[in-house]
Amino acid sequence: MGEIHKNRENLFSLLSAQDSIRLLTSHFYQDLFYRLYLIIQGIRNLDTDNYTAQLQPLSRKLTIEIEEMFRKERFTLFPLLEQLERENRKLNDCRPLNNIKAHHALLQKIMAELIGFLETTLEEERSSQNLVLLLERANELRNNIDHLQVQKEKYLFNRFVNSPNPCYE
Repeated sequence: MGEIHKNRENLFSLLSAQDSIRLLTSHFYQDLFYRLYLIIQGIRNLDTDNYTAQLQPLSRKLTIEIEEMFRKERFTLFPLLEQLERENRKLNDCRPLNNIKAHHALLQKIMAELIGFLETTLEEERSSQNLVLLLERANELRNNIDHLQVQKEKYLFNRFVNSPNPCYE
């Protein structure tokens, strides 16, 4: 992830929940949405309508799921975490965190499907530079999605989980 991300992570661990949320939305999610944009553009740049017809539904599912996860965090979970921090309390119910975890699991499934299709297609047609670039971008996006989830859990969500009764493993 590079030195900039490493420094953000170190900073992330020292911030309040409110500041951590700002960092998430202003840097980590911006990067995620940018990588999603690159995937969508890569699909549009493909030469063959055959690939585009199969990849566009996947990119739509991916976009919807990322946007839905972001909305649920931004408008439901993050305000709850900020309130818990102000009141110096922990979560009584793990459902808000598990809901986000479910979105992440679905994103992983969609990304595996997208990457699997691209890898299979590349085995058949090695000459397509656009497909190679799209596969690289898809792998970057998958890594970014996973990295973002780890950062949220490690530096933000875990602050609000009762240690003897963790919400997730």
